[in-house]
Amino acid sequence: MIRVVPSADCAALMSRVGISPELLTRTMNERHLGMVSDGLDRLISVRWIDSENAVLVDSKITKYTDDLEAHRIRIHEVEAQLAIRISNALPAGRLDRRLSLPDLLQVVAESFGRKVSCHTSEDAAFLYEGPWDGSLLLLNGDTPASAVYVGGSFYPHLKRCELVWSLDRD
Repeated sequence: MIRVVPSADCAALMSRVGISPELLTRTMNERHLGMVSDGLDRLISVRWIDSENAVLVDSKITKYTDDLEAHRIRIHEVEAQLAIRISNALPAGRLDRRLSLPDLLQVVAESFGRKVSCHTSEDAAFLYEGPWDGSLLLLNGDTPASAVYVGGSFYPHLKRCELVWSLDRD
């Protein structure tokens, strides 16, 4: 079982949107959809509450073991960075259980986020993956940066990032 510790920002947001610590833990341990980043630093999980609503959690992996022979990892602990409720009908499209995690994040980010780019020569996108120049640029909107959640995996030694997206917390 994965131990889930919410960050301070995540705990405040959970309280605002009515996600209990039990639902957070259940989403991480009994997920319907999930993805671990290539760098083994991030776990994103989705659990459908009913046919029309789900919980999405973006978290940092803080403790794991790697079983190279079995070609798998065992996650022991995560720090939840964001936990939100989403419905299957969003402004940018409909969600369903058959979507891949990147496709689901794309719809959520298009519905409530801002385009991001991680390299000055790359176009901004709602879900960015590619070169990283060490800075993050938020584009297309005048929401204060403090009100925007930015999730992603960043690999300085490769100068790359993956699954970078944003969400307007308000």
